[in-house]
Amino acid sequence: MFDDDTIIRALQSLRAIEPDKDFSKKSRLLILASPHKNGVQEPDITGDMNINTGRWIVVRSLRIASFTAVAIFLSVAIYYATTQFSPLFLPGLDQSSIVAEADMVDQKITIEVEQIDHFSAVTKESNQLLDGVTKSSFDHLNSSAIGSETSQIDGLSGQSDTQLNNQLNTILQQIQ
Repeated sequence: MFDDDTIIRALQSLRAIEPDKDFSKKSRLLILASPHKNGVQEPDITGDMNINTGRWIVVRSLRIASFTAVAIFLSVAIYYATTQFSPLFLPGLDQSSIVAEADMVDQKITIEVEQIDHFSAVTKESNQLLDGVTKSSFDHLNSSAIGSETSQIDGLSGQSDTQLNNQLNTILQQIQ
């Protein structure tokens, strides 16, 4: 049949055979682009449909559906829990208590602002009175008031000290 030399020459001639450059490039890209999961190649959905491909599509669809169902269930459960149970577990999140606390703070601020306004008015009056008392000139006093006070003091000059003290006390009470 074939002798050893013939087989060796045939193998050497086959060694010189190389694939087309486009073929090797396309093959490499096809191999690298094919999806592999855990060492098992997923079936090509666009290719021939067989029973394994159909199962794979069903399994994948069931996974997506179950994940979606769990996500919707958790969303509804969290919403229900926050609307129904949060006032019980977190009393600070109760809307009516937050509104009541805000009203109380607003009322307290209003009272303090009113007190500040009153204090400001009293301070202005006190400053005006102190300025009037500390002036060395009598320009700020009403001349008719000075005249009536002078006549009262002149009328007191002939009285005893006790009577004078009593009249001074009544004048001071009238001023206050």
